[in-house]
Amino acid sequence: MKILFVCTGNTCRSPMAEGIMKKLIIKENLNIKTEDIKSAGLIAKEGMPVSKNSVKALKKIGIDISEYTASVIQEKDLLEADIVLTMTESHEDMILQSLPQYSDKVFTLSQYVENRKEDIKDPYGGSQKEYDNTSKMIIKKLKKLVKILKEKGY
Repeated sequence: MKILFVCTGNTCRSPMAEGIMKKLIIKENLNIKTEDIKSAGLIAKEGMPVSKNSVKALKKIGIDISEYTASVIQEKDLLEADIVLTMTESHEDMILQSLPQYSDKVFTLSQYVENRKEDIKDPYGGSQKEYDNTSKMIIKKLKKLVKILKEKGY
C-alpha cells in the first residue's frame, strides 16, 4: 500500500501526516513499508525545509521530521500511489482538474476516513498552538485510516 499525502507547500500538513503515519505503521504493526508513505505539495518549492513549528509539534509526540524537505507533486507520484490523501477539497480539485484519470484514488483525508467534508486548515504562519492543533487533528484522522487499513488486511 503506497500512500501519498498532499498539501499546498509540503512544509506543514503533509510532512506532519507522513511522519505521523510512518510512526503509526510501526506502532500498529501494519503490513506497509514506511518508505511507501510519502508527501508532496501542489505549489511546493523543491528542497524547502519543513516549518520549524511543524517540527516542534511532532517532536512533542516523539516524531522527528526535522530533516524533511519539500517536494513538488509529479504525475508519477499519483501513478505510483494506491491512495492520494489531500488536506483540503481545493487540493483534491486542483489535482483532478488537471489529471481526472486519478479520480479513483484521490480523496481528501476527511472524506476517506470519515466520509465527510472537512478541510485540515493550514497552520502556516500561525502560532505553535495552531500547529499543535493541526497535528492533533491529523493524528485523529490517521488513527481512523489505520483502522480502515487493518480492516482491509494490512
